[in-house]
Parts: sequence; C-alpha cells; structure tokens
Amino acid sequence: MKPKILILLLLVATLPFLTSLKFSDYEITAYFKAIETPRDAFSLNTDDELSETKLLLVKQQLPEGKYVVKVTKVAKDLYRIDGKKIDGKEIYIQTKYCYEYAYGKEVILKVDGNYGFSKGRLIF
Repeated sequence: MKPKILILLLLVATLPFLTSLKFSDYEITAYFKAIETPRDAFSLNTDDELSETKLLLVKQQLPEGKYVVKVTKVAKDLYRIDGKKIDGKEIYIQTKYCYEYAYGKEVILKVDGNYGFSKGRLIF
C-alpha cells in the first residue's frame, strides 16, 4: 500500500514540471533561397522607395516531410536554416506571427506542401 502512495505523491510533485514542457508551433507562409547581391546594390520596393539590398529572396519549393534543423532569426517573421542549402544557396523561412528568438536553435520543420497559403509548421 505504501509504494502506491509514494508513486502517487511523486507523480503529483512532477506534474507542474511536465505541464510546463510545451511546444510552440507557427505557420510557415513561404520558403526562399537567398541570392547575394553585389556591393552597393539598391532596389525599388512596392512603395516606390529606394533601399539598399543585401540579399534577394526567391521563392523556393521544399520536399514534403519533417526535418530537424537549426534556425536563426534574421528579421520579423524570417528565419534562416543554418547549415542547409539548396543549389548552394541558404534557405529562409517566412512565418506568420512568430516571435521566437532563435540563434542556432534546434527546431522541427514540417513541410506540408508548396501550394496554398500555409506551407507547413515551424515547431520550437
């Protein structure tokens, strides 16, 4: 009888810790490959404003599946996959309302498809 009470007390004591282990996942709206621009390159944006351009991001398709990758946040709702490339180009992920700070953070990338509004999930 006493071992059952001890086990029950142990489970009750660890419950707050177990419930705090939550994952955050965010919608992915696009995948890009990055193309570096020459020095002193400028672009004209949709608001007819001239701005200096560091990278061109070109929409890219990714194979469906689940991947464990490391990501770094580079801008609002934009993450770079560290160490993975397509055609020798870095891969970037555009999310929707993702405020997670990440620098080489290991995450799960779930690619559901390449068409439609939602392309997959980024799970922290």
